[in-house]
Amino acid sequence: MLSACEWIFERRPLDEIAAGLVAWGYEALELVGEPERKDLSLLETIVQGAGLRISGTTANTASIIGRDLAHPERDLRKQAVNYYRGCIGLATRFGAPSIGLHPSAEGRLEPVSTYEREWRFAVAAAREVAFYAGERGVFVAVEPLNRYEAFLVNRIEQALAFIDDVDVPGLGIVVDLFHMNIEEVDPAAALELGLSRLLELHLADSNRRGLGEGHIPLEQVLSVASDFEGSFVVEVTAEDAAHLDEYLRQSAAVMRGVLSR
Repeated sequence: MLSACEWIFERRPLDEIAAGLVAWGYEALELVGEPERKDLSLLETIVQGAGLRISGTTANTASIIGRDLAHPERDLRKQAVNYYRGCIGLATRFGAPSIGLHPSAEGRLEPVSTYEREWRFAVAAAREVAFYAGERGVFVAVEPLNRYEAFLVNRIEQALAFIDDVDVPGLGIVVDLFHMNIEEVDPAAALELGLSRLLELHLADSNRRGLGEGHIPLEQVLSVASDFEGSFVVEVTAEDAAHLDEYLRQSAAVMRGVLSR
């Protein structure tokens, strides 16, 4: 399933987003994980009318107090668990298979106490989220972010260790080509390592632009996931709307070519 992250469109109207995705050959939209958003009825109408699916939710944890599963303050960790419960509610409403999860908040680049202590906090909090999700038939996808965006889980091997420690069925990983390009010595080998636990593959080139605009060896890396049956989610950025649309068209074409081979 080819999808695109909602957040990359910024404030573009939902009907324009849906029309563009359909025109470019996308099958789904990945929602921003905002449980309290006020446009859910409108979103349902537009998505259903366009024939699109919802592939999941992207965790929105940057600079928002109370969305950090690893925080030493217990009350803030409780708030973070409740935030992810709300994302699970979004997923169930729209029939999405999974939600994305950041073990520590995006933007916090070092521990407040110690790394080991905050790893344990995040594992315990994620376990609560995973049990809640499992009761509702939703998978939880742990996403490693690069070292300039988060401190706790940056590489695929760390994400796998994290979900092993959580030890709850229905937990897997999101792999993002952009983050892998920064953190992994061998992105293809890293992707292969995580393939059995892969729930989503996020797509952007090394510069966060469309596939083919950077230096990631796409054929080599994506060939590892040629049999992957989950969601391929385009997550590119651009300087303006026209370039973003071109990157989305271009990335869809690249994926069709790679998957057809």
